[in-house]
Amino acid sequence: MIALFVLLGQCRISTTVKKVFEVINQMQADGVIDIYALGGAMAANLYIDSFPTIDFDFFVSVSGASPALDPLRPRINYLEPLGYKPKGVEFEIEGELVQFIPFPDKLSEDAANNARILEIDDVTFRAFAPEYVVAVMLKTGRLKDFARAKMFVDQGTVDMDTLQELIERFELKEQWQKLIQF
Repeated sequence: MIALFVLLGQCRISTTVKKVFEVINQMQADGVIDIYALGGAMAANLYIDSFPTIDFDFFVSVSGASPALDPLRPRINYLEPLGYKPKGVEFEIEGELVQFIPFPDKLSEDAANNARILEIDDVTFRAFAPEYVVAVMLKTGRLKDFARAKMFVDQGTVDMDTLQELIERFELKEQWQKLIQF
């Protein structure tokens, strides 16, 4: 289980989570990944009451052509010598599961390009802004995503004007209506 704690309104991270962010930042500095941003449940936990999650979802852009039949190869070549092994589509870094997700759509790419730069416990990292987290949840459309998206709205952690602009731009009106009725 990932150790990210919210105590009295302040986020704290465990030593292993801190190391994960350091490894990701170094991967970017070394050109293994270009743009990255934390998304998924871990990003949501930065903004709303936290809930259990088992992995980090890093949305990434990689320059150059990744091998079509082995898209993880550049990450494997970088991480294995450091002692971090692949486990299926994820990597285990300091005991934490980390998934590198190439941008599946324009929404995720835009979310990463407009990511917030956050600092927790002296570690700087990029994470989807809350409005983008909600927009991605709406697009994904799973029941648990609607429940979490509703938490963002109910807890007032999104700028509604920004969220409405994303809903319009990425054609999520139908999903938004479902959330309102949820």
